[in-house]
Amino acid sequence: MNIAIMTDLYFPMTGGTEVSINNQKNALEAAGHHVTIFTVQHRDTPVPDDVVIIPSMHFTTGQQDTVRISRPFIMPFVVDEVAKRHIDIIHVQTDFAVGVAGMYAARKLHLPLVYTFHTLIWKQIQTRTRSEKIAVHILEKPMQWRLEPRKDFTLARIPGEPLYAYKARRHVCLLASRANIVISPSAHMAHRFREWIPSQHIVTSPNFTTTQPRNMPLPKIPTFLWMGRMMPEKRILDFCAAIDLMPRYTSRPFRVIVVGNGHHLDAVKIWAADKEFVTVTGSVTHAETDKYIDASSALVMTSQGFDNQPMVIAESIVAGRGIISVDPDLLLDIDPEAGVYPVDSSPEGLAEQLAGLVENPRRIMQMSASATHCASTFSAGAGYARLMAAYKEAIRTSR
Repeated sequence: MNIAIMTDLYFPMTGGTEVSINNQKNALEAAGHHVTIFTVQHRDTPVPDDVVIIPSMHFTTGQQDTVRISRPFIMPFVVDEVAKRHIDIIHVQTDFAVGVAGMYAARKLHLPLVYTFHTLIWKQIQTRTRSEKIAVHILEKPMQWRLEPRKDFTLARIPGEPLYAYKARRHVCLLASRANIVISPSAHMAHRFREWIPSQHIVTSPNFTTTQPRNMPLPKIPTFLWMGRMMPEKRILDFCAAIDLMPRYTSRPFRVIVVGNGHHLDAVKIWAADKEFVTVTGSVTHAETDKYIDASSALVMTSQGFDNQPMVIAESIVAGRGIISVDPDLLLDIDPEAGVYPVDSSPEGLAEQLAGLVENPRRIMQMSASATHCASTFSAGAGYARLMAAYKEAIRTSR
């Protein structure tokens, strides 16, 4: 098949969405399909033949996020490129202008449409600056004006939900309602989407990695890895606070590795400056992440209610590493014995949980063994099979 993947996020950016999409592309191409990525421009980056660059603009937010958005009136350009490349199916994987253009092209050209939602943008926007919240009110309708929402589309506002968050969630649900099939990378978000848009066909397909499953020896000293974007919703500062509290619960040695970049990086570097047991790497390439996972005993996730199914969980499980998460929803797609969560999401609760693992390293070994047991779920073969099942269903229902 000729497959078009539409995304506002792609390499050289190195977030979970970008990595997940690239893994899908590699698995599809390994099976003989041809994949074209439609995405926005990145400065000073060579453009491969299998990537279509959509004219774009760049700016930096108040929290130092670099944002790349397409220029207005890109719809005819995207439709022409899709037609010229004889695309058989369109897979939209972001909620912004490129994703909307992909949905418009699918409708215009009568092509099957698959939609994956990677991020809970309506949750993330609640941690952003006032100007970014105002942007939701300004941009929501212009992004939708060519989608022709169904007349029966409705979405109730959740009690206490801010209007900007409701509009962002409604936008995502509207996009989902236009697809032939919707992919959720997690069971917990698939369940919620079925409540919001009950008439839509939604399947659960966890993110997968093309890295071969492995199980390197665990480090002799328990080592906890935090890896991700250092933005407010990821709660990296809560992790730092938990590490500071651990001497209350254990006197045994442990180590910490922090990998990532973002708004809180400077604060994390200052926090770690006098701690010899902490390593802060800053931003690393995706090719380097495996060595930090292998050097750790377990991954720690501190976000709560903001993540769908983080790519780093799949990468850690495939490496035979257990997960500590303050959000139990993030553990629903793995072996129950491979993950643990504190009694509460506070730094104190996390500190007590981590200290318990330092005091009982056998539990870390059990988590690692269980991760190895469920690693096949996140393998390229299993991920490709789930993806193709979704594509075939989209083709069937589009006829």
